[in-house]
Amino acid sequence: MQSTTRSSSAGKRLIPWNNDSVGRGGPTSMDVLLEWLRTPGNYALWHKQSARCRASTDLLAMLKGNGIGHRTVSGINSKIKKMISGYLSAVEVLREEGLPCDYLEGEDVDEDIEGIVLKECPEFRALEPIFRGWDFRGLSQKDWATCNYHWTTSEDSEASDYDESYGSRATKRKAAHASGRRSSRSKRLRSTQRAVQDTSGAGKWLVTTCPDATADLRRKMVACTLGQVKNIFKLHLATARIKDECEVQVARCRLQTEQHRGELERGLDDIKLDTERRRQEMQLESERRQKELKLKVDTLESQQALKNQRVPTADIDRVLPLSALQNDP
Repeated sequence: MQSTTRSSSAGKRLIPWNNDSVGRGGPTSMDVLLEWLRTPGNYALWHKQSARCRASTDLLAMLKGNGIGHRTVSGINSKIKKMISGYLSAVEVLREEGLPCDYLEGEDVDEDIEGIVLKECPEFRALEPIFRGWDFRGLSQKDWATCNYHWTTSEDSEASDYDESYGSRATKRKAAHASGRRSSRSKRLRSTQRAVQDTSGAGKWLVTTCPDATADLRRKMVACTLGQVKNIFKLHLATARIKDECEVQVARCRLQTEQHRGELERGLDDIKLDTERRRQEMQLESERRQKELKLKVDTLESQQALKNQRVPTADIDRVLPLSALQNDP
């Protein structure tokens, strides 16, 4: 079963949390995670089983907002669990030595103890201020894990950062620590001001102070947010400009339509007036012709009546001349 898990994990490309920044100088997944944990209330929300999914989803959105899109909710939960487990292991080291949790922040620090602590938890300096308000006294690493979550082996391997299992690490740590305490090597003391630049594990982890990391990450996030705001503002301006141009085009089309409608109405009025004028002219012409025709008929009837009375034709033509009627148009 263990070999199957290892083979499936080996076939999956693991991306370290402290080496996946997008672009030069961008924040890594670890930078975003630590900044999220530093925000008051975030870890308390994640600590609740009922709200853990929502908290991890918020952190996932924060990662995607910084261009990191290869993390998952299960991977985030696994990474936080392992960081807490490493932190508890480091606290146990300090507890066995009778030292407080903030021992590494003191002026004189034993380099051997510091090396063991940072080997158990490379992020100890960043996590100690975050977990300072949480009471882990009386709880071992195993007890805390049993009360709050269970370990997974396949889907959560994405967030492991090539870490070994914490059980074997704890065993090796205790053996090395016990032999280190019994050795006769001298204590090497140094100031914590130089510890800021110390690199543990072949350059894989650079320990930085919390304020500097927070300020740097916040500057990067503010710059990213400003860029997004500028892009949104440009998009709004372009949309408003296109909208104004469309409204002008619509107004121009409406004006042209009204002009064409006015021209058509004027044309129809002219046609109606011309038709009415022609109708009246034709009516007058018809009445005039009817009158002329009636006059001719009356003249012919009168001539015929005179002829019946044996009036001479010359007298009839002189009184009622037909030539005058025939010459009229």
